[in-house]
Amino acid sequence: MAKKIDLDRSAFSPAERKAAEQTIRAYRKVFGTPDGKKVLYHLMHHFHVTRANPNLADANAQLIREGQRSVVIHIINSIDLTKNEHLFLELMDAATGEQPTHLRLNR
Repeated sequence: MAKKIDLDRSAFSPAERKAAEQTIRAYRKVFGTPDGKKVLYHLMHHFHVTRANPNLADANAQLIREGQRSVVIHIINSIDLTKNEHLFLELMDAATGEQPTHLRLNR
């Protein structure tokens, strides 16, 4: 059974709320498939979501990397991964020899 999407009704007009719900469902539909999960894991790994950011000497490079990372975190928040799924992704990074870190997600 699909999880009910809880949006603050006072923050959106009915049309905006409907559009937001449709967008969230689309995120879940795309990233809820086995291939979608593979793509999400690739994005998480490639953009250092579950790993500590290396200290980059170039401040612009750090800003770019953080921007990339924030997009992936937005996807994760949109599909509402469970704690077990976060743990699985952290363990996958550990299996590849990377140092897993805890995600700071806006929950």
